[in-house]
Amino acid sequence: MEIRRFIADIGRVSMALPPANKETRKKVHELANAFGLKSESKGKGEARYTTLRRTSRTGYTVDERKIGRIVRGAGGHGGMFGSSSFGGDREKGKRGKGGGAPVRVPRHREGEEVGGTAPKIGESNVGFKMLAMMGWQDGQRIGVSGGLDAPIAAIMKTTKLGLGATN
Repeated sequence: MEIRRFIADIGRVSMALPPANKETRKKVHELANAFGLKSESKGKGEARYTTLRRTSRTGYTVDERKIGRIVRGAGGHGGMFGSSSFGGDREKGKRGKGGGAPVRVPRHREGEEVGGTAPKIGESNVGFKMLAMMGWQDGQRIGVSGGLDAPIAAIMKTTKLGLGATN
């Protein structure tokens, strides 16, 4: 579950989910409450999406019974809460309200460094402790022959396809 990965990644403060219909957003808000997260819906119309934020109680008091009830009630398969949860899920004969500019969902831009604002790994981190037990100290390079000076930067490329991808 993506929410559990978000909670486990202490470096992330907030997470934006893809646009969803009203029913799905309601269930996401209920799940956020069960996990001890703050949730907020943003945007207009079909581009309305939910943002989750950490709180001081995130991850400490997880209501597993409530989570199970929400997921079981939603079918527990097919995307997040069913096959038609995201995107244009319109009823027959219903028309959307006109006017207004389309709301843009937050995305990474071309050339933007992904994770560049992530904080350093703290001393309580399992990986930090493991490296420290092997003799590594904060500020040292990792590797036998010098290692890397700076962390590897992940730069966003939206104009290129990945390895083996065809257009």
